[in-house]
Order: sequence, then C-alpha cells, then structure tokens
Amino acid sequence: MRKKQGKKPVISVIMPVFNTKESYLRAAIESILNQTFKKFEFIIVDDCSDKVDVEKIVRSYQDSRIRFVKQDKNQGDAVARNRGIKMARGEFIAMQDSDDISRPQRFEIQLDYMKNYPDVGVLGTAYSVFPRAKEQVWNKFGSSEYLNSYALFHNSPFGHSTVMLRSSMIKELGIGYNKNFICNDFKLWMDLVGKTKFMNVPKVLLDYRVHGNNISLQKADIMNEQVAQIRVQGWIDELKLPVQTSGLLIKFLKGEKLSLPEQRKSMNIVCQVFDVYRKKEKDKNPRAFIMLDYLIQGVKERALAHGNKYDDKILDWRVFYTPTQVYRKKPLKYMIHSGKEYSR
Repeated sequence: MRKKQGKKPVISVIMPVFNTKESYLRAAIESILNQTFKKFEFIIVDDCSDKVDVEKIVRSYQDSRIRFVKQDKNQGDAVARNRGIKMARGEFIAMQDSDDISRPQRFEIQLDYMKNYPDVGVLGTAYSVFPRAKEQVWNKFGSSEYLNSYALFHNSPFGHSTVMLRSSMIKELGIGYNKNFICNDFKLWMDLVGKTKFMNVPKVLLDYRVHGNNISLQKADIMNEQVAQIRVQGWIDELKLPVQTSGLLIKFLKGEKLSLPEQRKSMNIVCQVFDVYRKKEKDKNPRAFIMLDYLIQGVKERALAHGNKYDDKILDWRVFYTPTQVYRKKPLKYMIHSGKEYSR
C-alpha cells in the first residue's frame, strides 16, 4: 500500500500527526477516505508521536492511496507539512488536521472551483465548530481583495484544515510553512498576499474540533505576539512600511500600554498604512474599512483586558459613514488626534 506509485493523483492530501487521540485520528482519516472524489493520495506524516501508535492505526486501513512516513524526531507541524509538500505528486494540495473531519463532498466541490477559477491559488471553505450545544459556522466569503485586507488588518482569512492550494504555485514560489512560528499557517497566508488570489467556498465542508489540546488555546499568548509580528512584517513587505516602525507597531497590535505620544504615533502609522493599501487597491475594496475598524477595536479590548487605558479621543479615530454610504461612494473621512486629517 505504501510502495506502489502508479498514475499521478489529482490531489495530494497532507496530514501531520502528533499524539492525536485515536478516536479523533480515525475520524479524520475516514473522512478523507470517504470523499466522493477518489483520485487522491493521502500523505500522513507522523511527527514522532510517543504516546499513540500512529503507524499501527494508519496501517489498519488497507487503502493504496495512503502514504505513511514517520519523522526521526519531533520537529513540529510546520516541518511535517513541508515534508508532505515535497512528497506531493498531485496538481492540488489539500490540508487536513488530524483532529478535524472533512465532509464527503469537500474535495469534489473545491476541485470544481479550482478548475473554474485558475487564478485562485488558495481556496478555503466555511466550516462548523464542534462540539457545541448550538452549531457555530465560520464563513469569511468575499472577493480576494477582501480576504487580503482581512489578513492584513484583522485575522487569518482561512480555516487551515479547509484549505486547498495549487501545488505548482507553492513549489514555484518556494514558499512553505515557517517552523519558527506556532501560527505558521497565518504566516503562509501573509507570505502569499499579493502573489495569488484567495477565496473561500461559502459552504460548510469541514467540521473543526475544539478540545483542550488545540494549540490555539494552549499557546494563545505566544500566538497573539507572533500574529502581531507577522502582520507588521506583512505591512513592511506589502506596503513598503519603514522597518524602524516595527517595534512600536508590534506593541500597539498586542494592546500593550503606550504613552500618549506613542499612541498618537502608532495610530498615525496604522492609518498611513491603510491609506497606502487603499491606493494600492485603487479604492475597489470598501470592506477593508470594516477590517481596519476591527483591528482598532481589538487593540482597545486587549488593552483594557490588561488593565491599560487608551485615550478615547485617539481610539475613536474616525468619523465613519455607514457601509451603504461607502458603497455609494460618498466622502469618507477619518480623523487622527494629532490634528492631521485624511479625506478621500
């Protein structure tokens, strides 16, 4: 089952595993094997698990599409995913986490979309969060420009386990998962901003499992700091922001306590960043205003959570017309407490 390699698969599914609970792992594996689209290879990379016999579990499935490899030592999910990418023979790469469940038509629907939209390089889907008393659905659907602004000014535009990528794009750009970041998926999306188009299918095609061992819950503080670093670096790379501003902006994005002069300076820089982004996108992305508002409000909430007090006059940073008025191309102004006014 692991040695024969016949005709090239259309999709390469990559799933790193490290000490995943057996029932979760089996549910994830079976959700892939039961896809309605069958022409894929399933690369499972065991990151040297020491509490679960991953190989025994995987080999219990007599399916020739499975390719199992085990790392010599534990190196993290980024290294495991990059190994899977190097092994991949498919035209498309589908990511799968070892505790999530892909719905049966996921590959069929995503593949159809990727073939119909050849300029899209990264395609996610809506997903449901479980277990929950009431179903919660995450769905960020909009234009590629909207998802770019979502990444630059708010958060990750994708649920990682829903993503399908073009193999040729990843390999030609030489971009992969960065092992120096816990949130290495967000780092990858930021590395790809401006290099390809992003899109999400507005249909729930994956069930995302929430449990006590989710890295996003265990290491939330480290992830928040890294997200700030990644976002600022993205601004520097994509919008040609001066490198010397990075330290202040990272403190600002983390919601750390700043002096009034630092607050004013950081707000001015953020609004300048946004202004550059608007010009770059030729004002075709009015939803980006909403993303920037999320960013500012998020900073305020984090600051208050840490017992810090920001100057409300600075944080109430703009006089904002309603989104419908923005779409009607009415004037929009945003104010900065230093006295400088931007009007477009």
